[in-house]
Parts: sequence; structure tokens; C-alpha cells
Amino acid sequence: MGVNFFFHGATRLPHLDAFVRGTVHDFAATGLPPVMVLGFAYAIPFIEVILGLAILFGIGLPIVLPLTSAYMIVLMFGTIVRGAYPVVAEQLTYSLVFAILIALRSFDRLSIDSRRTNRAATDA
Repeated sequence: MGVNFFFHGATRLPHLDAFVRGTVHDFAATGLPPVMVLGFAYAIPFIEVILGLAILFGIGLPIVLPLTSAYMIVLMFGTIVRGAYPVVAEQLTYSLVFAILIALRSFDRLSIDSRRTNRAATDA
């Protein structure tokens, strides 16, 4: 999921203005304030890169995984308002994966968080 999120955001950065213009256009008929859509559209790639890297390397997972789930809820809201229901199905799948990652976090042995916790326990 981290790789997916990272590249989803990173591939938008070189074409950020075009991405933002397209997003604002897609939301024009929704009734959402254009300034809100504009601000969020500019933030999306950066949010995805940061969350993607944190998930990929396992940094701050107790905070990052719930934040990513909240981010997915915001994305689903926008997608539902736009009426893009096939995309909502994909986003629900992502949300399910994040719920599973949150539920199974206690089994994590590979992340940086886990290695720090294990090192601190052995040093004590």
C-alpha cells in the first residue's frame, strides 16, 4: 500500500497544475466550494507521497494508518459527490486493506517502528 500511495502522489507532482485544473473541473458541478476543491487538490499529491513513504518504511504506523483511513473517507466523500461510483468501490477496497493493516499491526516485525520497539526492549 505504501508503494501504491507513494507513486500515486509522486506521478502527479510533475504535472501538479494540470492535475489540479482537472480536479477542479471534475468537481465544478458538485456544489462544493471551488476554493476548497482547489486547496485539497494541491494537497493530495503531497499527502499521498508522505503517507506512502511512512507506510512503506513503517514509520509512525499507529498514527499514519488511522490518518490514511481518514484520508480515504475524505476521498470517498468527494468521489460520491461526483457520482463516480466505480471509483468508490476501489476506494472501499483500499479502506478494507487499511482496516486489516490496523487490525494486524501487533504482528508487525518488519517496520522501522517495530525494529525501534524491539531494540528499546532489548536495551532495557
